[in-house]
Amino acid sequence: MDNRRATQRKRLNYYVTVRDRITDRPVGRVVDITNKGLRIFSEIPIEMDKVLQLTMELPHEIEGSRYLMFDATGIWCGMDLNPDFPGFFDTGLEMINVSQQDRTMILGLIREYTYQPTF
Repeated sequence: MDNRRATQRKRLNYYVTVRDRITDRPVGRVVDITNKGLRIFSEIPIEMDKVLQLTMELPHEIEGSRYLMFDATGIWCGMDLNPDFPGFFDTGLEMINVSQQDRTMILGLIREYTYQPTF
């Protein structure tokens, strides 16, 4: 797996489900997120290089909305390494065609709902 990530991923403090906007079926849960992509945990593998139309229900309203809608493409997928979840998958998704308003919402989600270590 080529590590092309330019920014460090942030782990969310909430379980946030990602759904297919067309079928409304759950695709997976967000494990961690950056301003350009996310890693999801799912029961089925995600097809690579296919544009997915997704929506994410936010824990609380951010920038006037409870939903973040975005397109993404799978850039890697593999079996989850946690032995407590055999048969589950981790997938790295790159967000594409994200509006400036949605980018602001993503940054708000990262700021308000990710683990912030205190030293």
